[in-house]
Amino acid sequence: MKFNSIDRIGFGVKYRNFAPLSLSREGAPIFDLLNTAAAFERMVMATEELDLPAVAGIARACGPHIEAAAPERQDYLKKYVGAVVCCVLEANGFAKAGRKRAVPPCPTRLFRTAETYVRKEGSRAAQWSESFVLDQNSLQSEPLQRIISSRAEVRFVLPDASFKEMSKHENFEYTFERALEPLSQAGARVFHAVAVDECVAEELRTLVPVTAVGLLDVEFTQYSRQLLEEIRQKQVGPARAALNERFEGIRRELLEEELNAEHAKQRAQKLSGPFLRGVKPPVLKALRNGKLGDDFRLAFIKLNSDLMMEEMLARLGHAEEASAAFLAERPMFLRWFNLTVRHSLMWAVRGNPQQVAAHRELNNQIDLEYALVASYFDALLTNDALAREAHADLMHLLRLSSDDATSMVRDGLRQLGLL
Repeated sequence: MKFNSIDRIGFGVKYRNFAPLSLSREGAPIFDLLNTAAAFERMVMATEELDLPAVAGIARACGPHIEAAAPERQDYLKKYVGAVVCCVLEANGFAKAGRKRAVPPCPTRLFRTAETYVRKEGSRAAQWSESFVLDQNSLQSEPLQRIISSRAEVRFVLPDASFKEMSKHENFEYTFERALEPLSQAGARVFHAVAVDECVAEELRTLVPVTAVGLLDVEFTQYSRQLLEEIRQKQVGPARAALNERFEGIRRELLEEELNAEHAKQRAQKLSGPFLRGVKPPVLKALRNGKLGDDFRLAFIKLNSDLMMEEMLARLGHAEEASAAFLAERPMFLRWFNLTVRHSLMWAVRGNPQQVAAHRELNNQIDLEYALVASYFDALLTNDALAREAHADLMHLLRLSSDDATSMVRDGLRQLGLL
């Protein structure tokens, strides 16, 4: 789409109170950042594809500039950002349409409410019938190819975990190209979901639950689409050049921490230890032989997750009432905790968690990330049985009430003679 840049003189005439700021050392970088085709495309994506205020598309980029200012200056700078965004959009055929709550593009939340915009000739917001989350092993699958070719109304969500998986291999450029080439035929329908750990950390800090829209990062989506288009055209453009230039360093960091198999196993042992020590041997035996059935297993996970989450939120200093309201919204933190407890119990039931190979544990943790992201959308497209099982269990857990779980667990404990 053609981009019309704005000039500082015209901006200063319309917003006289911000004219000096647009020329200052503090405000000029923000003006230059927002007055670009790339920033405009992110504003349009937020407005037309995600139904968000336009500032959601540039919040991540503007965040460091605003957060670097003194606290008493930050509100003023936010208003300045809003003014520049308005000028850029109006110069490119958009008009104000109202205000709405600014869903945070995780992990950056700068605005509580913000302006919405529509094209003057009418909105062309995309209408998606379904949203499919893709794991890395589904990218070259026949089912995905059939969906791409036959269902133009379906959009695809690439979790951050898929890029992590592709980063395992030394020949990362070949791996990325081979994995993403089939999806490049539907690049305009691809969205990038931010990392689960970022979402959980932000939720625990603010007690504001992430939403499906908040999971979709505009800046990374723009990069992913550009990379897919370059792969489709078999060209080396800015996206592939950036991948080649920066990825060795990024991959090295990933291999040291997030893709470090031994660290993954240690994380699992640290999280599962306290829970497993509290599981009575008769209960564990009944879970292993299937005596109490799947309903008991899921109810047991639900009740233990609820208790442990409440304890953790209290340790972090959150008030009981605020924590209860937060958990009632089924945030990413709750979903992550449910699957963490489920994962701990699964390994205890299937064998000694200490004996699980480290590389296998790393793959299992990545599978859980796919299931977590997919729980916000319509389906998970995967060839991995463990990922499918985790997703199915999580969806069941999200529907299960605490009262029903309590009743099921009590019935099971009575059968075992423990009540």
